[in-house]
Amino acid sequence: MTFRTIRLAALLLFATPVLLLQVAHSAAALDFRCIEPSRYRNLLQIFNDDPAAFFSYFNLARRPLPPHESCRALLVTGTIGAGAADALLDRVIEGRGWLGVLYLSFDGTDVEEEARLATVVRQFSLKTYEVRGPVYFYQPDFAVRWTPAVGKAGLLAAGVTNDPSPLDAGLAAFMKRRDRALKLEPKRYACADGCRGVWAAGVSRQSNSSTAKPAAPEPADKDAVARLRLRTVLSYRIDRNRLPAANEPLLARPWEQIPVTPPATSDALRKECDAEMSVAAALEARFGDVFTEAIGKKLAPAAVASLVPHLNALKRAGFRLQQCLAAAHEKMRLARYEAQCPKTCDRAALRATLAKSARDLLEGADAI
Repeated sequence: MTFRTIRLAALLLFATPVLLLQVAHSAAALDFRCIEPSRYRNLLQIFNDDPAAFFSYFNLARRPLPPHESCRALLVTGTIGAGAADALLDRVIEGRGWLGVLYLSFDGTDVEEEARLATVVRQFSLKTYEVRGPVYFYQPDFAVRWTPAVGKAGLLAAGVTNDPSPLDAGLAAFMKRRDRALKLEPKRYACADGCRGVWAAGVSRQSNSSTAKPAAPEPADKDAVARLRLRTVLSYRIDRNRLPAANEPLLARPWEQIPVTPPATSDALRKECDAEMSVAAALEARFGDVFTEAIGKKLAPAAVASLVPHLNALKRAGFRLQQCLAAAHEKMRLARYEAQCPKTCDRAALRATLAKSARDLLEGADAI
């Protein structure tokens, strides 16, 4: 699965946090707040308020819709502390498996609680996005708009086809909402310290590459250097289910080099969407050939016009791939939730199981 092919699925869906409401559990030092536009009663607008379109897009069998007030995305702020993982687990249970994305903008150092949070994130197949910068705009994590290949007027207007995605009209209406923007507290809009380890546990990990990355700790700060290495080891272990060798080259990579999709998730997505990936790759190569030919003809109007149907076909293939990947993520997450909460969720048992998984995750990691 090449990077260029995945990019056709709209970079596997960007999203950013926004205006929020719910109050955090008082026992946790972290604050979990619902991103208001991500409530399912609002997201249904994207599907033209049609339940059939919702289930069809995610390739799900007919079932009850998600609770209208439940949230697909949460913003997590504050400082990591005891009880944070239990509070996050409560939020997952409250969402009945429909909570899909965490936007992370917290700091603090508590390695054990960090490991517990990371375990909850991975066990329930949550996506993670780091927050950097004072202003963000929410966009759904499962779809982006696919505009026509060329404008409504101009030289190539005759070649324009309909929008590649049937969701484009609903997305256009949704994106006009005035509550998609969120201003975070000054000096409190970064995913730092323990937040990085939790971010690395996501099954789809997005970072804001348009802003400066945090500086690496000074070599003199031995504790900070040790924690950074430990987090890198934990990231490696949660991705590959094994400890790395002490001389593993990946341990020296900067955090920005962590792939968007963990290896196991990437393999599952490739298996699920192999046909769509193959078609997108073939169309991409075909468009490249036609474009090269157009350049050879010095981009004459007729040669440029010949690009339009190929570009539109590529966009339609990109939408199909995006939809397949979104559906695969959705089914994996719901299956994880249903496996751990087949009828109801036993909070006490889940907390014990997840705490043990976190201890196992940490075991031996500090010796690497």
